[in-house]
Amino acid sequence: MHGDLHHDNVFSTEQRSYLAIDPKGVLGEPCYEVGAFLRNPLPALLEKENPRALMQSRVDMVVDHLGFDRQRVIGWGFSQAVLSAIWCDEDGVSCADMAVVVAGILKDLL
Repeated sequence: MHGDLHHDNVFSTEQRSYLAIDPKGVLGEPCYEVGAFLRNPLPALLEKENPRALMQSRVDMVVDHLGFDRQRVIGWGFSQAVLSAIWCDEDGVSCADMAVVVAGILKDLL
């Protein structure tokens, strides 16, 4: 899997429809891949009028188009948001609070 597939790592190019950059090359459940997509881009996601509805829409799209299990999509999104908060805190970056808010929204979607 890519391992860090989100808005800042996907580009539209003339040679290809889309190009994903900065792969982490991890092995795992394909459903894991959508976690970064659900919570990014921050802080723009949380500045939307209704971030919960936006994340619900993203979950619906993933489930409908990829056939992934809804609970697993949300669960992986939640887990990755918590992990993101931990990484932010460890790195002394001010994104931990935003990641916790995202985790709370995803928890509510369960």
